[in-house]
Amino acid sequence: MTFPRAEVGDSPHEIRIAASTAPAHVHFDPAIASDVLLDPSSPPLTLQDVKTDVRVTADQPLLVAHYMPGSTALPVAVGSGDPSLSMAIHRRSFETVTYS
Repeated sequence: MTFPRAEVGDSPHEIRIAASTAPAHVHFDPAIASDVLLDPSSPPLTLQDVKTDVRVTADQPLLVAHYMPGSTALPVAVGSGDPSLSMAIHRRSFETVTYS
């Protein structure tokens, strides 16, 4: 996950993670949180106020989402922009896709 930047300062954002098919041991690099075991029946793990780039790895498939609050959540409201929730795409997906 890449930490978003804004013209008026650092943008607050969250990372939301859920196990998709089986219990997953999740690791963060750098260690913004302790390693955790997520079960598909558990609610998603939400990491708030993330202020650095982070690599999320696991031994099972995950759903990873990047949530950014609207512009009024910035330290200085800029008056534009909406909340945004984007699903993270695994790095290998970009390495094997050819666009023409």
